[in-house]
Amino acid sequence: MSKMISGIFASVVVAAAAIVASPSWAQGAPLKKIKYAISSAAVTTGHAHFAAIPIAMGYFKDEGLDVTITPFAGSGEAFNHVLSGDVIGADGGSPAAIAAIAAGQDLVMAFASITGNPYYVTVPVDSSIKSLKDFSGKNIAVYSLSAAGFSLLRGLMVLEGVDPKNTNFIPITSPAEAADAIKRNRVAA
Repeated sequence: MSKMISGIFASVVVAAAAIVASPSWAQGAPLKKIKYAISSAAVTTGHAHFAAIPIAMGYFKDEGLDVTITPFAGSGEAFNHVLSGDVIGADGGSPAAIAAIAAGQDLVMAFASITGNPYYVTVPVDSSIKSLKDFSGKNIAVYSLSAAGFSLLRGLMVLEGVDPKNTNFIPITSPAEAADAIKRNRVAA
């Protein structure tokens, strides 16, 4: 069964699963290779607790694991790689996991660590955009068309009476590139 593992205990769960599955953790034995997906284009500080720090500190190697962190552009893409067996698990947003499960995919959501809304809209101070209703007909930067935040944004637009089909969403993964796109008027938000 494919597993989606998200949150602060991901490294512990992945390590435990690999140790139980194989006795390769014994000293001198070859490391068990594991690939884990993250739902962003690069390892960021948000992934430090379950990706960057355990790798840098050698925690995975201490447990007999050779873990490769594989970045993807959004939760949907990361979960598709879990479902295909390319990776052992992934971090990601609940909306994408729930959508996959509702569609009958063999995906298990093991842990969610975010208790509030981590998404926000950024516009220049003098912007004409004051609400989601103002998105209609505009170019709007989003991290990824398969990211959990994008699903949430489209749902909120519908709740506000705005048809997302009337907005041009442009994927921009770099915060610096998004700020530049706003500055150059390529996107309104």
